[in-house]
Formats: sequence, C-alpha cells, structure tokens
Amino acid sequence: MIATSTLVAGVVIGALGGVSFYGMNKAENDRKSNYDKYFFGENKDDAVLYRKKAEDADKKRKTYLGLGIAGAGLGVALIATGITFYCIEFEGEKEVKKKYDLSFGASPMDGTLQFALRW
Repeated sequence: MIATSTLVAGVVIGALGGVSFYGMNKAENDRKSNYDKYFFGENKDDAVLYRKKAEDADKKRKTYLGLGIAGAGLGVALIATGITFYCIEFEGEKEVKKKYDLSFGASPMDGTLQFALRW
C-alpha cells in the first residue's frame, strides 16, 4: 500500500513539475514578445508598459523554473522510494533470494539502497 501510494505521488508530483516547465517556456515566449514590443514601441507610454510586462513575465519564468526543478526532483525521489518499498514488501522475497542468490536492502535513514546479484 505504501509503495503504491509513493509511486502514484511521485508520478503526480513529477507531472506537475513537467507542467511547470511548460509554464516556464510560455512565460519565456511572453517575455521575448514583450521585449520586442518594448524595443519597437511607437511611443514612450507603450514602451514602459511592455517593459513592465516583460519584467513580470521574467519573474514568472523564474518561479516556474524553481517549481519545475523541485517538482521533478521530488517526483523522481518518490518514484525511487516507491520502487524500494516494492522490493521490501515483495511477498515472494525469500523464494526469489534463495533461487537467484539475490540480496537487496534499503536504509531510509541513511538514504542508501543496495542490490547484489551473486553468480
């Protein structure tokens, strides 16, 4: 149950991070468009308005970038944790270890995951 919940949360949060990267790209395009209008504005009032819009779009871009990195990183970490929990909760774990001479273990406190295959 914990493994499934962790995997689903990782996928959802990772997807939200991806959507944030989409928002970042849209804000970047808005910033470029407004800077073009700023440089080629017909009068001073239009130039000031487009410069402010470009600066606002740049702030949005930076915010979306931070959210995207955090979401993608947290999503990957949760997916890895979910996979680890699946390995730990696997019902046939003892039979698989005996048959294939495998060993794996996780130490959440240390943040380590170990997997060994002996041949």
